Amino acid sequence: MLCVFTQLIFCKTFSQTPNQITKDSSQDVNIINLGKDITEVKSNTKKTDSTVANLAKNLVNKAKDSLENSDSASIFNAWKYAKAHPETLYAKACEKCDRNLVITIAVFLFLILFLYKAFSFFLNSALCRDESYVTVGEMRDVKNRPYSYARVQMFWWTIIIICCYGTFFALYHRLIPLSPTCIILLGGSLAVQVFGKSIDNSQKEKDKELNEELNNDLTTRHQDLHESKGLLIDILSDENGVSMHRLQSVAFNIIYGLGFIGYFITAVSCTQYPFVEFEGWQLTFLGISAGGYLGLKTSENGKGSQEERTVKAQLNLNKANLDKANLANAANKKAG
Repeated sequence: MLCVFTQLIFCKTFSQTPNQITKDSSQDVNIINLGKDITEVKSNTKKTDSTVANLAKNLVNKAKDSLENSDSASIFNAWKYAKAHPETLYAKACEKCDRNLVITIAVFLFLILFLYKAFSFFLNSALCRDESYVTVGEMRDVKNRPYSYARVQMFWWTIIIICCYGTFFALYHRLIPLSPTCIILLGGSLAVQVFGKSIDNSQKEKDKELNEELNNDLTTRHQDLHESKGLLIDILSDENGVSMHRLQSVAFNIIYGLGFIGYFITAVSCTQYPFVEFEGWQLTFLGISAGGYLGLKTSENGKGSQEERTVKAQLNLNKANLDKANLANAANKKAG
């Protein structure tokens, strides 16, 4: 059996013609060469991919370096350049055009006028006061409305930054780039004002709907129940009176503001970049204080104190009507 099997194989192998054997051999060689070509292509592809990746990485790094080294690509990079090279902020552009006394006097006069008008509006207008109603549709007199914490905070940082910026321009006639801290302080105080306003609007709508159901013309938000008790008491007080979270926030805003001014004076005297750069934890703390104020503000004027606030609103309305009647009687007596 083994002999037969061996013979069949022998006959099968040597029964092929020389051309067939050559053809099969060449096919095997082609397959081997094709395999080598595929391996080489894969190797070249990997090299090409690696080269492209390295090239892209180099281009990105060059773009970053170019952006970081530019002093005018953005406000952030302009600030970085000014902080790294403060001598450029204090250097004279030329003898004729720099340190012009007329410009200095004009800018300081503008700052004095600006501060006068700003504090005049602060005291005598609704600039930094809450919306406060005696009855539905009847707004309380402007000077009797309580001060708003969010508006006062925005006023505080706006005045500080504008005065420091204007003072530097008056002294050195250069409009320097603001630091990220300045932008965060201005933007953050604006955000607190915007969110606070949204909360107030929502509470006014709920108060209006509730009083319509009760068929009265009262306004029962705590902002509507009393007149202003003075700046400090107003901004420290919520629905339950003077509150700890507001006290904390007010105290640290005052400290940070005074620190901002002190750093500005020291930096200018030492010819350094004049605006302080608060650390991340310092800004985070201010953010937490603002978040606490907004979070607790949403819980004000709730249903739990609705009955008590309604009683107070009714007493205030009765008192207002009595005062109007007394004024009318006094006017009639004078006329008579």
